[in-house]
Amino acid sequence: MKRCYVVGLALAFALAGCSSGTISGTGAGTGQPNKGPAAVVTTADAEQVLTQYMAGLDQALHAGETSVLARYVGGSSYAIRATAFKDPTIKQTPAQAFSQPRFYIPFQATYPAWFAVRVHQQASGTDQDDYLVFTKAAASTSWLDVFEPVVIGKAPQPTIATDKNGNAVAVPAAQAGQLALAPDALPAAQAKYLDPVTPAAGGGRPCPPGTSKALAAKLGCTLAAPPTTATGSGTVTFSDGSDIVDLHDRSVFNSHGSSEIAITNRHAVTTDPVYALRTTDGGALVFYDLSASMVLSPAGGFAGLFSIDYPDLITKGKNQDASFQVNYREEFAVDEPQGTPAKPTVVAQFGGATSASCGGGPCH
Repeated sequence: MKRCYVVGLALAFALAGCSSGTISGTGAGTGQPNKGPAAVVTTADAEQVLTQYMAGLDQALHAGETSVLARYVGGSSYAIRATAFKDPTIKQTPAQAFSQPRFYIPFQATYPAWFAVRVHQQASGTDQDDYLVFTKAAASTSWLDVFEPVVIGKAPQPTIATDKNGNAVAVPAAQAGQLALAPDALPAAQAKYLDPVTPAAGGGRPCPPGTSKALAAKLGCTLAAPPTTATGSGTVTFSDGSDIVDLHDRSVFNSHGSSEIAITNRHAVTTDPVYALRTTDGGALVFYDLSASMVLSPAGGFAGLFSIDYPDLITKGKNQDASFQVNYREEFAVDEPQGTPAKPTVVAQFGGATSASCGGGPCH
């Protein structure tokens, strides 16, 4: 009897509407120095960007148009949201309003420029804080929201440091300084932490754990080398209470078909920039993303006996291919204190599926 497994897209959306057209809250500085060149983004500018983003996101949500979404959202956030927009139920999602914004604006006299803001949402059962990271490549381009990690439960949030003019202090992504790891080294460290199995021996796409030699030949994958532990030598342990989307989905499949489905996960760094703000304890609050892929294949003797349903990525009952691969993007805000050893803590996270392939080709 064919088995069907359904996994929903676990998205912690920051969908917003703007009813009053105004923003109230606090800002970390004006973005201006006392003397010298003018800043390309001030608190007033950031307030306007946030207001326009809320209204634009609400418009895109109800229109279900990714072309509208692309005017306000970029990077991995666009990839996650554009995929979710294929789900018609998204249009029925009630608008949510941001409140209590706290702007973190480093002084910048030239482009590209960026700033972060922490906001609160409370509507239709949603009561959460989010970080939003906006970037602008040049004076002629638009501000885009590229990261939007959701604060994890009651996770303590670091306090952002300011300079003598009240501006947030940016940390160079490539410089460790007093940190154990430079901010742009954190993504690779977390990818290693999340993947407890070494890459496949001989290169190529790794086979799911437990794959037989015969099935590996059929799938065209490479059997994995002996496993290592996630906390092995040289691995930085990340402290968090997050529910990372691909790992959540994997646990669903494991709980419902562990003897019938072979599953493997891989996380990797992306080419997206890493952004970091100095915290008052001398550490940094770092924003970045990872890509992830999950490959699902029938275990020995179960070929063709199950189908998988990811809304609008893989459709239940229509895919009986030898393997399925679902790709994800996942965003993080990580608090890294100064000093050694490295003790990064994930304090906010957001993610979702972005594409899928079936049997090595497009899904039906």
